[in-house]
Amino acid sequence: MAKNFQKPGRVHSVLVAPYAAVAGAGMQVGSIFGIANADIANGGTGELELEGVFYTAQATNAEAWTEGVALYWNDSGKLFTTTASTYRRVGFASQAKANPSTVGYVRIPVNAI
Repeated sequence: MAKNFQKPGRVHSVLVAPYAAVAGAGMQVGSIFGIANADIANGGTGELELEGVFYTAQATNAEAWTEGVALYWNDSGKLFTTTASTYRRVGFASQAKANPSTVGYVRIPVNAI
């Protein structure tokens, strides 16, 4: 192993959170996107999961998803959407989601950049 190895890279330690997030919510920190492992306070520290399938709340998202559709992160609305616009692509739907529905399954691949 390399002498400069620090830790595996599937979890990112946030040093200064740009906003508060509850456990299981998405968060974008600069170019890094992940799912909060636990509640993170605005300006606080915490950890983001950078890869996996997550069951996420979508309280204000009135759109249907098909399995495999590309998902983007709307950082101002704090939700996933199928609308590309100027949003950052972060993954895809791992299951279909009906409209209306307040939850969805999101797959964030290891190379979500």
